[in-house]
Amino acid sequence: MVGKEQGPQANLDYMLVHSNYSPGSAGGIEQVVSGLLDIVDELGIESVCVYGGRHSELVVDRVKPSVTRHSRQILFKLAGCPFLHFGNSVFLRHGFRARLVVFQEPFPSLWPALLLLNWVFRKKIVVLVHAIPASNPIVSLIYTFCRSIVFRGCNFVTTSPQLQSRLEGGISKVKADVIPLAIPDLIVDDQIKSHPIKEKYMLYFGRLADYKGIPTLLETIRLLPDVSFVIAGDGKYSEFISKSIEEDGLENLTFIGRECSEDEKNKLIANCHGLIFPS
Repeated sequence: MVGKEQGPQANLDYMLVHSNYSPGSAGGIEQVVSGLLDIVDELGIESVCVYGGRHSELVVDRVKPSVTRHSRQILFKLAGCPFLHFGNSVFLRHGFRARLVVFQEPFPSLWPALLLLNWVFRKKIVVLVHAIPASNPIVSLIYTFCRSIVFRGCNFVTTSPQLQSRLEGGISKVKADVIPLAIPDLIVDDQIKSHPIKEKYMLYFGRLADYKGIPTLLETIRLLPDVSFVIAGDGKYSEFISKSIEEDGLENLTFIGRECSEDEKNKLIANCHGLIFPS
């Protein structure tokens, strides 16, 4: 992939990466994108990462020697899908120069740009699928059909055999490779072992979004009063969790209602009895 020329003007050395949210933030898939950008930077490949920003300002900055971050404001969400401020035009502008495009799906609001890059400009596109939107059968069929057109001939990568079977089934007519999500080995030293929560607990951490299954998790916590739980994260269900703790008297639940640092996450993982993934 790396050509003889160096720098942002070298077409063969330019890569466009899409991330739903800021790479390196609380989401697992954002951590994957961040790891990809680290590798790209080590190879000296000039790249830009376009993502939806949580704040009103537009951010364009260089976060690594070869990596530029381009944040676009999220104007609104429709059925959970963000629409970005001039998102398609920005994505196309960078896509014209890129030899390779890595696109995090689902994100249908950027499909017009992807359709042009794939069908007109014949760009090499890798589609990273970490979730399939939940919907009624008719909407799901339409979505699958549209996706099969937009991404025809692209390379698909997903995170589990279950998602692979759903991607390859029905009318999709795509082939997907599985690369499981993972975290680096956690070296547990005395500092990590020290944590304010002394007793063992079951742990959920991450964004508190619709598809994460937070109501189901709270129902489980109600049914197991003798088991300690910790929920750590921020999002739509923060207030819902706080009210549930107060109204239902969930004394076995500790809620850390904010985005945690890497050090905090390491300590939470090292001291927990097990992890919960209610989605």
